[in-house]
Amino acid sequence: WHWKRLQQQPEDSGRWYHVMAHCNEDRIGEAVAFAERNIALAQIATGAGKELGLGPGFEPHQCLDFVLQELRKFPGQGEKLIEAGLQSPVVRNRNMAVSVLAAWGQENWSESVRQALTAASKAEPEDDVRERMQKALKGEPIDD
Repeated sequence: WHWKRLQQQPEDSGRWYHVMAHCNEDRIGEAVAFAERNIALAQIATGAGKELGLGPGFEPHQCLDFVLQELRKFPGQGEKLIEAGLQSPVVRNRNMAVSVLAAWGQENWSESVRQALTAASKAEPEDDVRERMQKALKGEPIDD
């Protein structure tokens, strides 16, 4: 039911919440592929900023939030989504992307993701987010 509703209206973040909350190993690949096709990643990955990501114009960022929130459980899945999150002007997107990578552990990162996190840490305007990124790069636990 949730999957059908999401397919009808993929710009509704609440629908992403329900699909991702009920996602499992058998369905994560399909959910990630759908997210990559239907969430405006280019609109999200515009560079780090200090935005809260609320209100009109931030619908794609809110959808990405709910996807990232659940990717922690699926190491190696959704790297394009994580990379977009690391380049988002919305602080919450960047924090969630770092949380996913920390939960996965460095052994589950591709070189592309490692490079994206390294670049993001150098461009990060928020001290606390930069610190979390640097800890993740060192393999240290981060505060969630």
